Amino acid sequence: MADGTQRELTYRKRLIEIANQINAASSIQTILVDLQDEMVDLVAAERVTIFALDMKNQELFSLFKAGQELREIRVPKSFGSIAGFTALSRKTANIANAYDAAELQRLHASLRFDSRWDKASGFKTTQVLSSPILFDKYLLGVLQLVNKRGGGSFSQKDVEAAEELAKILGIAFYNQHRAARTNKPSKFGALVDKGLVSEKDVEKAISAARVNQLDVAKILIEEMHVAKSEVLPSLLRYAERNGIVAPVVDLRAPGAPIMRSTESST
Repeated sequence: MADGTQRELTYRKRLIEIANQINAASSIQTILVDLQDEMVDLVAAERVTIFALDMKNQELFSLFKAGQELREIRVPKSFGSIAGFTALSRKTANIANAYDAAELQRLHASLRFDSRWDKASGFKTTQVLSSPILFDKYLLGVLQLVNKRGGGSFSQKDVEAAEELAKILGIAFYNQHRAARTNKPSKFGALVDKGLVSEKDVEKAISAARVNQLDVAKILIEEMHVAKSEVLPSLLRYAERNGIVAPVVDLRAPGAPIMRSTESST
């Protein structure tokens, strides 16, 4: 009992140290490259891979060092990969054997394991514990623990540890996106920060709005299926931060937004 309590205290102390490092990191790249190894010491895994959501195109990407070279892995946000499946399902997947096609297809008919990285590196992936990195309900990445140390499947305690780390990463990623956007405010920046749309999606919506003489918000809501409850607060937040007249969007009819004067807030 005493040993178990001491192990838990040691784990909590180390978790706080890693959380402080994550939150103090200067960029998402620093977290992906420099802090993955720190997390390996905390969890019962041989490797940790962190995928971040690229806000420009909604792809998942990870970075790792190969000698002195920095390399990138990119994965589409689709059901065809473990990371993509985790991102779309927003649920933790505990996989006993990544090479077992039947096990993967029990999760989703399209799910496959891409063994190219194993072949390139000589590392053999077996168990994968994959958790979504969320801030509130918004997807910002995926955390994967690879190969249970000592063999066997990842336990419920391992699942809890992964989800706890993912929660810490979610807060850090969201804060990094907000900090990066401070220098280039955008009416729909809050939607991008939350991973609801990519920067390319916003650019497409702006172009479509110009061509069709519609409001950008209307395009985002009706064609890109972004919830109205997300779009309107993003517009208001932009207006408040920049001390400008806030737009009131008439979504019942095409055309430019109706404008009204509001008290600006700082």
